[in-house]
Amino acid sequence: MRTDVTLGSVTTSQKNARPRKNARPQADPVPQRHLGYKQQRSLETFEGLLAAAEELVSKKSFDEVSVNDICDQAGLSVGAFYRRFESKESLLQLLHERYAERVMHLQAAALSPQRWEGVPLEQLLTQVIEEVVKLTTRNSGLLRAATRLAQSNSEVAKREQRIQAEFHACVTRLVLQRVEVIGHPRPRTAAEFCAHQLRAVVYCHLVIEPAFRLMDDTFSEAELVRELSISLISYLRSSAYHAEAALGG
Repeated sequence: MRTDVTLGSVTTSQKNARPRKNARPQADPVPQRHLGYKQQRSLETFEGLLAAAEELVSKKSFDEVSVNDICDQAGLSVGAFYRRFESKESLLQLLHERYAERVMHLQAAALSPQRWEGVPLEQLLTQVIEEVVKLTTRNSGLLRAATRLAQSNSEVAKREQRIQAEFHACVTRLVLQRVEVIGHPRPRTAAEFCAHQLRAVVYCHLVIEPAFRLMDDTFSEAELVRELSISLISYLRSSAYHAEAALGG
C-alpha cells in the first residue's frame, strides 16, 4: 500500500486525484510499531486500539472520548485496553508519537522543492494552505489534547517543536526560491514571517478557537484558505517601504 503524500493526508491515497503539474510524490507509509509483541494477535489488538482512538479523536475532542468508547470502536474489552496501556493519557502519548512520525515523513515529501518546481508563488501558497488546513482539521482533537499535554510532557513538546521547525524551514525555502516576485525589502524576513503567519492562523482558527469558542461566526475551511492566501500573497508581493515609513521603520 502506498501513501499519497500531501500535507492534508496521513493515511492512504485518495482516488481519482486530479493530475497537476506539481504531481504528488509517492512515499512509503510509516512502518507499524511492534513494541516487542511476539504474537500477531497481540500486535493486531494493540494497533486496533490505536486505530480506534485515532478515528474517534478525529471526530471529537480527546476529553470526550472514554476508554469504553475506544474499546467499543475497536470491538475489544476494557481489559484488553489496560493490558496494553496504563491510562488514556499514555495512549495519547503514543497517538501523538505516531502522528509526529507520519507528519514528519509526509512533510518532507509534500514540501520538497522538486514537487513545486516551476509552480508560481500564488498557486504554491494556496495549495499548501489548503493541505495544512485539511491536515489540521483532521487532527484538531489530537492536537488540542497534545497541546495541553506538552505543558507537562517534554517528549510531546519536543516532537511538536521538531514538526514546526521543519515546516517553518520548508515553507521559508519554497518562498525564497521565488524571491524575484517578493516585493518586501527583506525577502528572508518576509518568507519567515509568511511561514509563521500561515501556521499560527490555521492553528489558532482550527485548534484554539473551537476549544474556547472565541468566535461565534467563524470562517469555513474554503473561506479560511482563500482569505489567508490573499493575505500572504499580498504581503509578499507588495513593497513594505511605505508601511515601514508609516510605522517609523
